[in-house]
Amino acid sequence: MAGCALARSVQLVVLEFSRHEWGVRIMSITRRHFFDIPIYRCDIEIHKAEMKKKREKYLAYYRKPSSRASEADLIAFGNEWDKHSWMSWHYNEIIGWIDLYVRSDEIMGDLWEAEGKRPRARSKRVFRCQGDWFKLKPQKESSSPDIFQQLLARLHEIEKKDYFKGRFFDFAALNEIGPHVDWRALLNPK
Repeated sequence: MAGCALARSVQLVVLEFSRHEWGVRIMSITRRHFFDIPIYRCDIEIHKAEMKKKREKYLAYYRKPSSRASEADLIAFGNEWDKHSWMSWHYNEIIGWIDLYVRSDEIMGDLWEAEGKRPRARSKRVFRCQGDWFKLKPQKESSSPDIFQQLLARLHEIEKKDYFKGRFFDFAALNEIGPHVDWRALLNPK
């Protein structure tokens, strides 16, 4: 999910009711998605430790003297566990993401979150949009690097909220490409 295609455009239709007319006027607003910030249940080190613990628990059964498993068998059982039971952190621990997009001259972020009170590893999840979580309207005179720094600062503010306590925001992809993006042009397309 990290780093969806840049400048994907979505047309939203907004119904606007007017006191002066009895009809409905349809207005189109362009919403240009440019990035997703994944939110994980835990960081990768905690995930690795959990996977190692589960693997060791699985292999402990075969290490008992009563199992009569040879060293080669233990290696084979370990490889089998790795193949069928090990879970990738990027795809199994994600519990939500911040959908970054540009609307008009603002950078906005919607929170998408898995339903349910407790995120569990390997659960089937349905993701729902929780609405706008922030808006950033840079000054007209802000340079591209300034806009990027403002965006990072705002995202780190969101990350520190009590609501996200114990969660891990993955900014790696954004930190890689962010300095190379012309943020001013993204906000003011021709």
